[in-house]
Amino acid sequence: MNIFKLAMKYLLHKKSRMFLIIFTFLIMNTLIFSMLSIYHSANNAISELAPKEQNYFSIVSEYDYDSAAVISEGSTISMLTAPFPITQYVLKKITVTESISEYAYQYQVITPAVSDSNGHPLKMVSPEATKDIEDSSWFSYVRGVSDSKLLYDDTITLKEGKHIESNSQLSAIVSTEYAKLNRLSVGDNLRLTSEGNSSDDALTPVSAEVTIIGLFEPKFLNTGDEVQPYALASNDIYIDFQTASDLDSYDFGTTYAKFYVSDAGALSDVIKGVKDLDINWNHYSLIDGFNESVVDSDAIKNLAYLFLLLTVLTILIGFFIITLILTLQSRERISEVGIFLSLGVNKGRILIQHFVEILLPAILSLLPAPFISAFLLKAQHYIQISGNSPQLQLSVFATVLLMNLCLIIIATYASSLRLFNTKPRDIFVKLS
Repeated sequence: MNIFKLAMKYLLHKKSRMFLIIFTFLIMNTLIFSMLSIYHSANNAISELAPKEQNYFSIVSEYDYDSAAVISEGSTISMLTAPFPITQYVLKKITVTESISEYAYQYQVITPAVSDSNGHPLKMVSPEATKDIEDSSWFSYVRGVSDSKLLYDDTITLKEGKHIESNSQLSAIVSTEYAKLNRLSVGDNLRLTSEGNSSDDALTPVSAEVTIIGLFEPKFLNTGDEVQPYALASNDIYIDFQTASDLDSYDFGTTYAKFYVSDAGALSDVIKGVKDLDINWNHYSLIDGFNESVVDSDAIKNLAYLFLLLTVLTILIGFFIITLILTLQSRERISEVGIFLSLGVNKGRILIQHFVEILLPAILSLLPAPFISAFLLKAQHYIQISGNSPQLQLSVFATVLLMNLCLIIIATYASSLRLFNTKPRDIFVKLS
């Protein structure tokens, strides 16, 4: 009878012992998978947030709190407050500056009703684990852009199709999550309907039908129970600049522009030169790009090291428990080992059989552990499952498998060391 058959026969005979080993390894492996996944996710976040040489700056419209409409209402905080448009004069002034290589701009965010080509309202991606929002009072932020790649390459990743460009017409890109929720794909149409222009004291709705030319994934997700559906990055819709202008009844115009320089090392000098241009900077804010977001990478790094340390502690505790189980098991098998040794069976073969007897239940526990870990992490929102997570899971699985093999080998040897160093005659003397 070969080693595997003997091992299976022993395990089936000692079912309670087998289930104890499976349960122990399942708990240990689930914890290791969870902590290693968080460790890898934290390291990936650090690499993505690593300082990069900035090669762009942007300007954003300020709001006109002194407009005639606001003053007539008697308040500086008003729904009638409008942003100062970034005019073609301002854009031309900046783009003729030396070292400006390319630029893109965004129309004021609008909020038309969004439906499919048949007029059926579309669902919005819900925050966290809440149910799908079907309330028609919710709305998507629709952004008209001249070039979605130039404007949002650092915040979204195009997964399918193509970006909106300056010559795009009646075009849109939506998130993969939004598309999946509403069963949309590249080539499908969306109908956008705004409140329109006033005519004879009435509002005449204005609508446009746009074609989805691309699907994107947000690089940074704003999550939380208090986040409203319209504030989720997955609910953003990007359309071409001209269509956004046609849908806007208030003619707000361009409110955000981003400028790229050909030499990143000269960025500070270019910004200084732009600030000296004959532009009313009371109407606009200039952002150099470095202050757009502040992330404490040291905190993320400390978190990664913490979970790595917890992984090591989990392995040590698992090793202690497994060794204890195997030690108790070896004491029950003194006569069996004595008989094998008296018959001249090699100690290495006995050790291999004991190794296989612990390896088989360990593998059984290893199979469901990554799925349980992924479920727990997703439920607690510790990591974001993305398109490249199978590669991450494969590397983690290989690491955990290697850890299990090393742990089993050492635990098997440590638990049997004293017994194997005892002569067969002494073993039978103890049993007599």
